[in-house]
Amino acid sequence: MDELKVTGTHEKLDEKLNEYLSAENIPALLQKVIFRYMKDYDRDRKDLVKDTLSFIWAARERFNRKRIA
Repeated sequence: MDELKVTGTHEKLDEKLNEYLSAENIPALLQKVIFRYMKDYDRDRKDLVKDTLSFIWAARERFNRKRIA
């Protein structure tokens, strides 16, 4: 619902809702959301979303390895 508040205008709400509801599963839905992030945020800095998600993944992996050791 938060995603619709951020991306949708009242006129395009049905269109955006149908786009997200067309996702066959959770990974497909997340992919749609990430593509929307890329469309919105990669204009100012190329690969911003990819780099940010990579840093989050790497930090989580490092944290998990420290916890195990």
